[in-house]
Amino acid sequence: MVWTSQRIGKNYSLQITKYGVTLDSDREQQQKRRWKKMYKVFSKKQFEFLMKGMLINGRLGFMEEIGTDSETWEHVYKISTKNKAVDIIVFSSVDVRTGKTREKGSDAVRLVLRWTTKYGMIYKKLGKHYRLETLFQNMEKTVREAQNSVFNLNGKEFSKNIA
Repeated sequence: MVWTSQRIGKNYSLQITKYGVTLDSDREQQQKRRWKKMYKVFSKKQFEFLMKGMLINGRLGFMEEIGTDSETWEHVYKISTKNKAVDIIVFSSVDVRTGKTREKGSDAVRLVLRWTTKYGMIYKKLGKHYRLETLFQNMEKTVREAQNSVFNLNGKEFSKNIA
């Protein structure tokens, strides 16, 4: 919600919103409008349906909901791999309170590889995908690459923290 907007010079505009003041170039404003048009909102059921379809069609594993992230209040899923000690964790960005993805355009679906070792669980970031038209194609590529490397892991690429 823009409270006031004013042109400054030939290529810039000043916007005052409830979140603060921004100074954007015309090019940045056009980019924001384009991203907003492409951004998709999913319900929990839609997200699960499309993700299951992606996994089934690509023969990439099975999905299971494992709970919610207490910090971000989003549904979290696990994708199985051929290596029983390794799975892929999907932070869906589907809000637990509303059952829909959040409205923020910068909010993304995050994928993390979780490896259960004799010393405990360790994690590796796989990717962050924005909810655009191509979300599930992008996720499929990341999941496929992870599935192909689950028996060739390097512990130095992992950390004890998910974030």
